[in-house]
Amino acid sequence: MSASTRGPGGGFSLIEVVVSVLIVGGLAVAVLNTIGATAAVRRIDADRARGISLAQDLVEEIAGEPYEDPSNGDGSFGSGADEVATGDRTAFDDVDDYDGWSASPPEMRDGTALAGFDGWRRTVAVRWSDPTDPDVDKVAESGLKRVEVSVYHGSRLVSSMTMLRTAAMDEVR
Repeated sequence: MSASTRGPGGGFSLIEVVVSVLIVGGLAVAVLNTIGATAAVRRIDADRARGISLAQDLVEEIAGEPYEDPSNGDGSFGSGADEVATGDRTAFDDVDDYDGWSASPPEMRDGTALAGFDGWRRTVAVRWSDPTDPDVDKVAESGLKRVEVSVYHGSRLVSSMTMLRTAAMDEVR
């Protein structure tokens, strides 16, 4: 019998072993890539859910404020010196006081950091808007304010909410 012929009970050739190892290795890589992608999607979904909650909490807080400053009502826009001096939001008394506000990590109204949100940031932008097209900014009082709350995890935007607020809403309350 020659060396190249297999008899009964012969083993695998070196080429068969190498091909088998390559196939199993390729399958292992594919499985690991799938597991990694699934974990990344779950993390993104979890971040999005947490971001929505953070944005919603702040939007609800802002929605509870009057359209304009109850102490002067002169149509001025933004926070007064007395409102930013506290370093937190406790002195904010109207919607546009929140314009330009940002905190990292996110915090409660009194300035206490929310636990478990290191690396997170919330920002607010308030603009006068065109009542016929709320996406268009106005440079003067228009009777409509657009409030945009954005939530970031690291440098990635994970959630954003927009609220429209009119002076007429104060009359309904």
